[in-house]
Amino acid sequence: QAPPARLVGRQRRPGAGAAFLPRSRFLWDPPPPGVGVGSEDPDAGGAAAAAAAAAAVAMASTMEERLQRVQTSIDSLMARRRGICQTDLFEQAEAATSVAKEWLFAGVVAVLALLVVLIGGTDFITKVLGFAYPAYRSFQAIESKTMDDDKQWLTYWIVFGVWNLLEAHLIGPLLRSIPFYGFLKVLGFAWLYHSQTRGAEMLYELARPHVLALMQVELKYVPPKDAGDGGDAPKGDVLIAKVLSGRDLPAGHKDTETCSPYCVLKLLPQGGRKAVGLEGSAAYKTSTCFRTADPLWTGAQFVIPLERDDVTLDVAIMDKNNIGNDHYLGSVRVDISAIDGSFRDWVKLEDPDAMATWRSLDDGVKDVVGEVQLDLERKTM
Repeated sequence: QAPPARLVGRQRRPGAGAAFLPRSRFLWDPPPPGVGVGSEDPDAGGAAAAAAAAAAVAMASTMEERLQRVQTSIDSLMARRRGICQTDLFEQAEAATSVAKEWLFAGVVAVLALLVVLIGGTDFITKVLGFAYPAYRSFQAIESKTMDDDKQWLTYWIVFGVWNLLEAHLIGPLLRSIPFYGFLKVLGFAWLYHSQTRGAEMLYELARPHVLALMQVELKYVPPKDAGDGGDAPKGDVLIAKVLSGRDLPAGHKDTETCSPYCVLKLLPQGGRKAVGLEGSAAYKTSTCFRTADPLWTGAQFVIPLERDDVTLDVAIMDKNNIGNDHYLGSVRVDISAIDGSFRDWVKLEDPDAMATWRSLDDGVKDVVGEVQLDLERKTM
C-alpha cells in the first residue's frame, strides 16, 4: 500500500477534521535554532544600552551648543541696541537674580509677544511688522547723506499702500480665506524690506521701464544739495557722470553663467589724504540689468559735486543677488584731474582692492574681465 501524500506548507491538525493551518502556527513546532527562552545575548543588550546613553549625551551636548549660540546672538543684539533693549536694566536684573540677562530679555520678549497675540491677534501683529520696522528704517534713510536706500523704502511704501488698499476694498475676503494668510503676508513684507533680499528694489527695477513708458518722461537723478548751498542743484565744479553700458562682464558666482549687474559710483581721495565733503560717503547707484553680461544702463545721469581736483571716480560693478549679499565683479577708476572737458570711452574692469580675489575663496568668483563705457564731463554750475 502506497504511503499517504505529504502535505507541503500545510499540515492537518490532529482532531480538526479537514481544517488546515500554516506550519508556522503549530504550537508544537520546534523554534528555529538559536531562538528560545533564555537565548538573548546579555552582551548585545549592554551594548545597546551604552549606545542609547551615548546618543542621549550627544543630543544634550548639541542642545547645549545651540542654546549657547542663541545666548550669544541675544547678547550681541543687546550690546548693539543698548537703548532699545534696555540693556542696563537687564544687567541690573542679572546682578539681582543671578539669571543671565539674555534669558531675562528673551523671557520678557516672549511674554510681550504672547500678550500681543492674545490682545491684538495675528492681524495686529502683521500690521505692526509691516509698518514699525520699515518706518524706523525710512527715518534713517531720510537722515542719511546717500540716496542708496531711498529707492528701496519709497518702493516699499508704494507696494505696502497698494496691497492694503486691495485688501481693504477688493480682495480682502478672498485673501483671508487662504490658510495661514497672516503668516504668508508677514513673510511677503519681510521679503520686500529685508537687507538680504531687498524685494522692493527688485520690483522697482522690474516695473521701472513700464512706468517710465507710461509717463513718457526721462527721469534724471540729481543728488541733494549740501546745507547752505542756497539752491536746488550743486554749485561750483561738478562732474556729470553717465554709465552707458558694459560688455563681457564676468559671472558673479561659479554656478552661474551670467550676472545681473548694477554700478555704484563714488569719489575717492587721492594720495592717502582724508576725505573732504561727500568724498567716500556719497554713493550713486544705477539701475540693475537682469541676467546679462552686456548691460545697457539708460536714463541715469549723476551730478556729483567736486570739492577738489585730486579725486578718483570709482565705479564698482556689482552683481545683484536676490538671496544673500550682492557679488563684487570689479571696478573701473578714472583720475578726475586728468579730464579736460569731457571723457567718453571704454574702461577695463580691475580689482584694485583685491576684493574679487578674496571672495573667490568662498563663492568661486571668476576672473575680473570685461569693460564699462563711461561718459564724463566736468562743468561749473
